[in-house]
Amino acid sequence: MVLLGDAGASSPPVEAFLSEAIQRRVDGVVAAAVNVPDEKLQPLTDANIPVVTIGTPRHGTFTDVVSANDERIAADAVAYLAERGHRRIATITGPTETAPGSTRLVGYRNALGAAGLPYAPALECLGDWTRDSGAKAMARLLDAEEPPTAVFCANDMMAIGALHTLRARGIDVPSDIALVGVDDIESAALVQPALTTIAIPAQEIGRVAGEQLLTRLDGDRGPGRHTLVQHCLVIREST
Repeated sequence: MVLLGDAGASSPPVEAFLSEAIQRRVDGVVAAAVNVPDEKLQPLTDANIPVVTIGTPRHGTFTDVVSANDERIAADAVAYLAERGHRRIATITGPTETAPGSTRLVGYRNALGAAGLPYAPALECLGDWTRDSGAKAMARLLDAEEPPTAVFCANDMMAIGALHTLRARGIDVPSDIALVGVDDIESAALVQPALTTIAIPAQEIGRVAGEQLLTRLDGDRGPGRHTLVQHCLVIREST
């Protein structure tokens, strides 16, 4: 039997679900809870319940973690844009106080250095993963003294919002500005122009997380492991 809980981002539902899981004496937990602090999950291990977390590791070493390589995702996107001749590459980030916004920003900055491109704070705009925030961030980038020629958006929803702003201002994509997103959501292939993006295999993440949990249930008591799944660049019309 599978017990599924969707707690959102607030603490009381998270605590209530974990308490219910312990009371029901579940065999194991897979938690897609990248912003839940360590102490919230600790009661599970105190109750000898194995835990596998999905997402960027922020849970110390007492859980197994399955995630994409968020720094590498950003670095690969920037490297691709640099290879196509872009020298002013901006980013629209997710919230940088938490992952994956913070890790994708690190990857973006590192890739600029690796490509020999100058770092410009004016080319970093904060978003909140929504389409509206992407649209507003793109407007700020266009109003800069030196607008970018390419933008790496930390997810597809913000990239789609950025695309709407560009179209509203009569700016051609990709001739004037190229766009790259992350996630390869269904809408990425449906917008015009279709969005170049980094695909993260959600099904593979779930499969690996399930396998790691089964390994723990079979008696593996080794230290926590971090398993990375491979992403891939999906080239479409926006670059």
